[in-house]
Amino acid sequence: MTGTRLKKPAVLLWREGKNARRRSVIGAQIDRPFSGRPVSWCPVSGRWQA
Repeated sequence: MTGTRLKKPAVLLWREGKNARRRSVIGAQIDRPFSGRPVSWCPVSGRWQA
């Protein structure tokens, strides 16, 4: 682990890990669209939208 990562609060590390897992799951849904609709990243709301 890097020194900068150790300085982060545990909550931020946990949140980053949770977001990364969610992103990987939805990334698989993009390869084969979920319920027939393409899923795209919305930079405004900061979340994935169908």
